[in-house]
Amino acid sequence: MSIIFKSPYPDVSIPEDAAIWNKLEQHARENGDKAAFVCGMSERSLSFAQVLEMAQFLVAGLLASGIKKGDVVVLHSFNCLEYPVVFLALNRLGAVCSPSSPLFNSEELADQMRSAKASAVISHVAFAEVAVRASALTGVSLERVFTLGHPKGASGLQTIEALMALKLPLSALPAMNPHDVVLLPFSSGTTGRPKGVELTARAMYACGARVAALERDAAFMLAVLPFFHIAATMIFHVAIFKRITTIALPRFEPGSFLRAVEKYRLDTVNVVPPIVQFLAKHPLVDKFDLSAINRLGSGAAPLGHELVQAVRSRFGVPVLQSYGMTELAGTATHSSETVFRDGASGQLLPNTELRVRCLDTDVDLSHQEWLQYVNINIHRIFDEDGTTTTLPAASGYTRSSWTYLRDV
Repeated sequence: MSIIFKSPYPDVSIPEDAAIWNKLEQHARENGDKAAFVCGMSERSLSFAQVLEMAQFLVAGLLASGIKKGDVVVLHSFNCLEYPVVFLALNRLGAVCSPSSPLFNSEELADQMRSAKASAVISHVAFAEVAVRASALTGVSLERVFTLGHPKGASGLQTIEALMALKLPLSALPAMNPHDVVLLPFSSGTTGRPKGVELTARAMYACGARVAALERDAAFMLAVLPFFHIAATMIFHVAIFKRITTIALPRFEPGSFLRAVEKYRLDTVNVVPPIVQFLAKHPLVDKFDLSAINRLGSGAAPLGHELVQAVRSRFGVPVLQSYGMTELAGTATHSSETVFRDGASGQLLPNTELRVRCLDTDVDLSHQEWLQYVNINIHRIFDEDGTTTTLPAASGYTRSSWTYLRDV
């Protein structure tokens, strides 16, 4: 026998045509001049209307360059304003975006391209040589290597800026199928090689909707975590969902991070344990006015009690932890100022259920857990030897979207 734990929050509606592109179109139509993304270094910004227009031009340009629905395109870049434009354009085109770490060398990038069966790569111009070498290792033609980040790009390579500058008309595209795979991130998991995780348009919409339903309104949201990681992908989905301006930093660098928190008077900062450690202990923090912060969010790894207490002592604010994974399209639990406990990861998000069950005896256990999102088929593991699996319907359960968390 197994007990199913349900979220204390009501389910949120996930429309049949669910896709984050629809939210972008809505905001561009209703409040197009509002800034969608701001570079935290240069202060250059793109409005919701500009993001939509650029993404539409890029869809047309990529189509003209031979990129089509179903193609896997590796996106190899640090955080920048063009990143979400490319991500959204690939979504609308029906291609599959496979984000990679900008720290990869050519062999590591080639490994991901092979595993993902990528037929193209879009790289920040700063990493053009890495992308070219990786493409040579995987047999991808240079005609399908694009750069972003500078109109001139790199010698012999097409740029997304040039494709957008063509302003090609966007021919009528079929409506997005919410069950199509649009994202193929790679999860480090707990053992073995990184594993590709197939996430659908519907899953990514739900990723934004479930968190947005509980997230309070704000003027700005900081993206210092790398966009290629599911946590940061979730952040800009939530921001688009709630029409919040995302402040994007290319990487964590103490001075620029603290300046952004100070300048934009951020009341919520979502980070990871190493940055929590920095905020709790580093003397540079005292040189900036961070008085607007009234809560810190932390994920990716648990925080020790001593570190939580150090943050509370320095800032007088709670540290709200959450739990998630790539296979769940982001976070599965949520903490708030009114419902949290030090060391805990919060309560289940809307549309989420949890079971604790022994795989062999079907008896409840405390150390093996399954999660599922109600009525949302989240993922399929790309590598057959992955440590995360789905529960087959033959187990006696009518729904087969349970995800097994083997090493919690």
